[in-house]
Formats: sequence, structure tokens, C-alpha cells
Amino acid sequence: MIPVQRAPEFSAEERIRPEVSDLVAETHGKALAVLQRLLKPHGFRAVRVHTIGMRLRGDGMPWPKASVTHHAPDLTVYGDAGRVVATVTVGLRAGCYLVSLPPAGVDCRTVTADRPHTVVNMIRAAAKAAA
Repeated sequence: MIPVQRAPEFSAEERIRPEVSDLVAETHGKALAVLQRLLKPHGFRAVRVHTIGMRLRGDGMPWPKASVTHHAPDLTVYGDAGRVVATVTVGLRAGCYLVSLPPAGVDCRTVTADRPHTVVNMIRAAAKAAA
């Protein structure tokens, strides 16, 4: 009888934030920084979150072996009252902005990467509707 191999179990964090290369994480971080700069004059506070994981494995030697994993960054946008107005990530394959607007009831909208002003206008409209 052939032993059955199972797919590895992923934690909830690994399902939500897929692993990416450090180059992809840097590129997506730069795209989100553009949005962050565009949102600042409109009075929004935006925080870029870069998640890095480290797995340590020890084999009895003086130093453990470590592997570093990068996860897709995201941008969380806060309104005047400190509430989350939007969450923005960059799509892994297409490189588009993926915009979630909880106050407006929008789960996810896709905006091409060459239109960051459209994302800013969407966030402004969602904040205005929530006020």
C-alpha cells in the first residue's frame, strides 16, 4: 500500500497573507507608499504593514537555522475618528490595487496600478458616506 501524502496545513495567517519574495514585497510596498502620499493631503492617516515571518530550527548547534518569509504588504487607511476607512493591497499576479471599503459595504474592488488617484477618490467617497 502506498502511503498517502497530505497537503500541509496552513494557519489562518498564512491563508490571509500569502508568502511573496522580498522583491515583490518591496515593489508592492512602493506602490502602497504612492497611495499613502496621495492620501495625506486629504487628512487620512495611512499605515503600511509589512509582515515578515521567521522560522527557527535548532539542531543542537550554537546557532539555530532561520528562514525568513515575506508576506504581501497592505495599507490600512484611518478616517478622522480613527475608524478604518479602507484596506488596500496589491494583487500578486496582476499588480492591481485591491481596495476594501468596509464603511461602504464594498468587499473588494480592483483598480489598475496606473490609477492611484482613482483609489484615493474611492476612499474619499467612502469616508464621506460613512460620516
